[in-house]
Amino acid sequence: MRISGLLLASLIAAMPLAAQEGVKWVGVQVGTQGQGSDARGAKAAVLFGVSGGAWFTDRWGMDAAFHMANIDSNNNKGSGSQQYLTIAGRFNFLVNDPHWNLYAKAGLGTVRVEPPWAPSTTNKSVTLIGLGTQYRIGESGFMGLEAQLMRFNADYHEWPVLITAGWRFGGVAKPIKKK
Repeated sequence: MRISGLLLASLIAAMPLAAQEGVKWVGVQVGTQGQGSDARGAKAAVLFGVSGGAWFTDRWGMDAAFHMANIDSNNNKGSGSQQYLTIAGRFNFLVNDPHWNLYAKAGLGTVRVEPPWAPSTTNKSVTLIGLGTQYRIGESGFMGLEAQLMRFNADYHEWPVLITAGWRFGGVAKPIKKK
């Protein structure tokens, strides 16, 4: 629970920054989640979630996300759900492109693991790194693609690949074009 408290405190502390300047976004996500350890006996799972974030400058931003997956077993242990809460910093590589954002991200989070993937329902800390892109559609819409590597501890990891459909808002007002 300490990690969850830390994530919540970080989000609250960052809210004034997000309100100052820059584009913000919210999105829904769907994807697949590869499992990193055959010893665990888990199948790849469909992942659903929501995300939101803000660019504080042209280069730097952050996001927060909540995802959930119901993960089946390869060896008839049953199935159990996992819920993820993450916060990450983003670095934008394409600052001058009006349509594309290409970014790298790194962050922390917590995952709630249910049996059979843990002896009892428990929360574990997670670190993540990722690469992604967002393509602007019209004034406010965007589509995105993101790949992550999530590490639970020294011997287990997962790699989600997510598609995002979202809405962008805020930011610096565009200059009025003179005729």
